[in-house]
Amino acid sequence: MNGPIMGMRCYREAKEQYLAVRTEPDIWTVPATEAVPETYLCSQYQVRIPGTGYRG
Repeated sequence: MNGPIMGMRCYREAKEQYLAVRTEPDIWTVPATEAVPETYLCSQYQVRIPGTGYRG
């Protein structure tokens, strides 16, 4: 992905990598699928389970 980020980064095609991230700098190593508007609701969206990811 190039250019400014507008909205949110989608990690639909790298779910396992995204969920394995434990620190903020590590999120930038995960390939984003696309940038989507903040109001976009993906059919694959899942609520984050408390204690997972670096924002857990």
